[in-house]
This record gives sequence, structure tokens and C-alpha cells, in this order.
Amino acid sequence: RKFLEKKILPGEGLVGTCFLEQETIYLTQIPQNYIRITSGLGDDNPSSLLIVPLKINDEIYGVIELASFKPFEAYQIEFVEKIGESIASTISGVKVNSRTKILLEQSQMQTELMRSQEEEMRQNMEELSATQEAMAEKEREQINLIDNLTKENELSLKTITQKEKQLQLILDECPECVISTNENGIIELFNNAAEKLFGYNRNEVKGKKINLLMSDFHAGNHDTYMENYLNTGIKKVMGKGREVEIKTKSGEITSAYLTLTEAIIDNHHSFVGFLKDLTEIKNLQKPLKENDTEAPVTPHISPDPYIGQDEDIQIAEIHKGEPTENQEKWAEHLVNAEKKFKKSKKK
Repeated sequence: RKFLEKKILPGEGLVGTCFLEQETIYLTQIPQNYIRITSGLGDDNPSSLLIVPLKINDEIYGVIELASFKPFEAYQIEFVEKIGESIASTISGVKVNSRTKILLEQSQMQTELMRSQEEEMRQNMEELSATQEAMAEKEREQINLIDNLTKENELSLKTITQKEKQLQLILDECPECVISTNENGIIELFNNAAEKLFGYNRNEVKGKKINLLMSDFHAGNHDTYMENYLNTGIKKVMGKGREVEIKTKSGEITSAYLTLTEAIIDNHHSFVGFLKDLTEIKNLQKPLKENDTEAPVTPHISPDPYIGQDEDIQIAEIHKGEPTENQEKWAEHLVNAEKKFKKSKKK
């Protein structure tokens, strides 16, 4: 047992030399005290020593060391060498089996690991496939929603465009000038009557400031008036009619009767002005004013010089008494002016 844990390195002693050279060593002259053969009756030095490598296929697995009191015969040496080959083959087979078992265990572990990874990958693929399917379904829903919204928008736009055209046609048939602006005074709507009165094509004024259509005095103060109204909300001319001076494309300053209204949508102000040309009325009243000193009448006029609450011209009331020839002419001029004005309104 004392030699069970003893290690002999290759090249160390006779055994190490035999292992290193992989050749059989046979000695008949053994040094004293090299080895003793011990039995129950006694011990003695051997007369011969045989050391055989355990070798197969040029690969060595160990060494057999035999000692004897008699010399080894050649057949005995050969027999021991054959036994060495057999032992080497057995050791080699055991090692191969041991390595095979280890490799098999490793292979099984790797197979199990791969199976686990494959299962995990399969689950991941299923989750990915489900996610892709959900995303594809969501994408289809979004595409359908966009298509529906696009169709609705197109339909709404078409409807709005038709309504705008209808509104424009209605406004173009209106005998009064209709002009609308936003809260910044930018012109947004300009009908046919406005084109005729001001001499501008609507495309020339749309997107421009309303100041373009005013006399220099009103144009210079309009923005201040608008800012004060938007800040205070105090209505001074809103919803009321009044005579104003307007400026045509040719630069001519003329008179018109303006009624201004307001609409508020989503906190945005829009202003619509309705204008009536007073040029013809002014021209008809010129001869009356020129002969006013000859007329012994006391006319009753509304607070507005030309148009009252019912937007008709107020005819002067003639005092009772026998009218003169000039008075009859004045009355006839006023009646004709009223008729022409009413006729223009109906158109």
C-alpha cells in the first residue's frame, strides 16, 4: 500500500525510462538493495528483472515490472509483452469509453440545452408572429381609418366647396355690396356688387387689408378702432347703419351706406359689411339743395341724412297750404329718388 500513492515521472529510474522509451527492459544483474522479494518465510534479492511497457498503437498507458529468482525465458518475455498489449488495449478501451461517456453526457446536456433554447425560440417566434399579426391588424385598421377619414374629408371638402359656391352665387346675386373680413381686417369675401362699386376684381383684394377700400382718414384710424373694440367689447357702430366715405380702385372718394355685423366662431371674430351706393341719391338731391333757398318748406328728416330705421329714404313732409311750382318740382324729385332707390333694392 505504501506504493499506491507513489508517482514516477517519465525518465525517472528504470520504470520511467521504460515508459519514456516504450521498450522492454530485461536485467539479470540487479543492484543490491534495488528490490527484495518478500514472502511469509523470508525474503531475498531477485536474480532477474523484467519491465514491459503497456503499449498499443504506439501509445503507452503504463508499465509492468516483474522480478524473479530465475531468469525469464524468451517465450515468457513475449507472453508478458502480449499481456501488456492486452492490458493497454483494455485501459485504452476504458479511457475511450470514459471519454465517450463524458462526451455523451456533454452531448445530451447540449442537446437538452439546445432543445430548451429551441423551445424558447419557438415561443419567441410565436410571440413575435402574434405581435406581427397584431401590428399588421392594427396597421390595416389604421389604413382603413385613414381611408375613411380621407373619404369623409373629401366629402366634407366637396360639400363645403359646393356650399361656398352656392353662398358665392347667392351673394353675387345680392344687389348690395357684401364684404367680410377677419379680426385682423383681412378681406375674405367680396361679391359682384362690391366689384362693381369699387372697381376691383375679388382676386385683387382678397387677402388684403380692408383699409384699401377706405378714405385716407378712415384707413389711418381703422386698426385703432378695431383694436379698441376687440379689447373692450364696446359696440359703437356694430349693428348700426351709417354713411361712410369709400375709395374706389381709381382713387375716387364716394359715399356709401354701411351696416356692419359680427359673427364669433371658436373665439374668432368675423365682420360682414353691407354697403349701398349713395352716389345716385346724392346726385338727385343736388338740384334740391341748390334751390333750397327758394322752397318755403320745413322738411322732417330722420336722424340719418338718407336712410332711416326701415332703410328707406325719408321724404320731406310739405306743410299744408297751396304748393308753389318749385315745391311741386322738389316733391317730384324726392318721389322719383325714392322709387329708384326701392327699385335698386329689389334687383
